[in-house]
Parts: sequence; structure tokens; C-alpha cells
Amino acid sequence: MAAETAKAKGKPGKWVFTLSNSSVMPFLQYSSNRKLREQIWTAYKNRCNNGNEFDNNSNAIRLASLRAEKAKLLGYTTHAHYVLEESMAKTPEKVMAFLDELWEPALAKAKKEETEIKEMMMAEGIKGEVQPYDWRYYSEKIRKQKFDLDENELKPYFSLNAVTQGVFMVCEKLYGLQFKELKDIPTYHNEATVWEVTEKNGDRIGILYMDFYPRDSKRGGAWMTSYRPQSTDNGKRIPPVISIVCNFSKPTENTPALFTFDEVTTYFHEFGHALHGLLSNVTYKSLAGTNVPRDFVELPSQVMENWAKRPGGFKNVCQTL
Repeated sequence: MAAETAKAKGKPGKWVFTLSNSSVMPFLQYSSNRKLREQIWTAYKNRCNNGNEFDNNSNAIRLASLRAEKAKLLGYTTHAHYVLEESMAKTPEKVMAFLDELWEPALAKAKKEETEIKEMMMAEGIKGEVQPYDWRYYSEKIRKQKFDLDENELKPYFSLNAVTQGVFMVCEKLYGLQFKELKDIPTYHNEATVWEVTEKNGDRIGILYMDFYPRDSKRGGAWMTSYRPQSTDNGKRIPPVISIVCNFSKPTENTPALFTFDEVTTYFHEFGHALHGLLSNVTYKSLAGTNVPRDFVELPSQVMENWAKRPGGFKNVCQTL
């Protein structure tokens, strides 16, 4: 992928790693060149924070100020008090108490891992403290040493097509849904695909766009959105138009797009959000799909995510090979 990115940027015969998550994280995990790991980590960490015209510092300050102003106008002490009122936590104090409860065991675990990493670094003649750009690289080496486990060995079993068909099979078994790719629907990019989602009897549920690969004009991460939320007009259900967007590694000339198991889980997770939007059947558009309290919006995604890890769902993914 790095070679093809270099070729596309007019640098044939070289490798180009970008600041997209699917490029940075494998580099940090597998590159033995510590100076280059530091370089890409620093660039990744300082996106929009390099003292130039592309910085977002002033925007962040402006956003925080407006949020604080809005909260005070509405009678709240802080923005946190405002946004938490309708959540399960209710108050910033409860959130901080929860985080403090997590912090102590999490820090103990991190310190134990740091000790193991430092021992391996010293054995390799590297002095000094463990840096953020060392963590993934040495964690991978330690995992290989302890368990002889290389997650890349799993990737051939998780091609984009295999995982997609696995997701569809799970949805068919759970909800009776059918998926048919549409070739005559306009898309905003040639990498996006469009699918008609129907009930088993052919009744239309909605339209689903799926966009999986990173590109220069695309933000990182993975998310679901709706171009048209479900609504009701004179008693008739108006089907939604839903999209999931990810940043998985692209296929190459001779290799399909292959996923780590973490990426498989991400796919299932985002598809849970998509189902939340697609299966919506409410009267008011303002309540359709994921227009629900924050505590609830993650429930369908968490439910769907678990099917990737359960033997039944896992088997469905692998059956498509």
C-alpha cells in the first residue's frame, strides 16, 4: 500500500506512509527504525498544531468558549454539567469518580507493560525511557515472544468481501434482511458502494452507502451518518438513506483489502449503527435512528459488535472464504 501511495504521488520505487490511521498504526507496530517511528508519531500527534495557518488552536479555544457561554446562559456551571444532565452519569463529579476508579488499575497495568518494554529495549542496547512511539512496536515483539501470535496471520481470512458477506449473513439470520448492491445510484466517490436493504418479502428498508478506504480528502476514524433519516409522511414510512465510513487498508494490485480482527470488530460495530438508522420506524424525524440520548446510541453497535466475536457470527464470516 505504501508503494502504491508513493507511485500515486509521483515517487515510484519508494514508500510513502501518510498520517491516516491505517498507515500510521502498522508503521508504529512493525517498523524497526526508531527514528522514523518518532518522526511519524510526532507528525501524527501534532496534526493541526504546528504553528502555521493550518492550526486549529484558535478554533478549539473558540469552541470551548462558546460552549461555556451557552452552558451559563442556560443556567449550568460548565458545559460538562449541561451535556451530562440527560446521561446516566448526570454530573461531572460522577464521571471523574468513574475515571479515577479506572485510572489506578489501568496505570498499574501500563507500568507493568512499560517495564517489559524497557527490559527488551535495554537488551537491544537502547537506553532511556520508553517513548510513545516505542509502545506498539515492542508490545508486538513481546506478544510474538510470549504467545507466538502474529495478527497478520489472521488477515488472509478477513478480506473485505468475506467480512461483508459475513455481516450480511448475520443480519439475515437475526433480522431477515437482504442486501443487493446497486450500480445505477450516484456516489460521491468511486470507492463508495450502494446497497438496497429489504425485508425478506422484498419491502424496502432503506439505502446504505459504504465507504471503506482512506484518502487525502477524508477524515480519519470510522462513523455512521444519515443522508436522509427515516420519517413518516401521511402514515407512510419514508425509507432512510444511511452511510458508514471507515479507513481500512486499501487493496493492492495483487492483494484484496485484508482486515485485522480489530478492524473486523470495527466493521460490525459501525454496521450496528447503520442498522439503528435503517430499521428506524418512528413518526417524528427528530427521533429517527441515532437521534437518541448518547447513552443509548452505542447500544445497537455494541450488540452487533459482539456477533463478530461469538462463535456463530465468527463462523459466518469465515464461511464465506
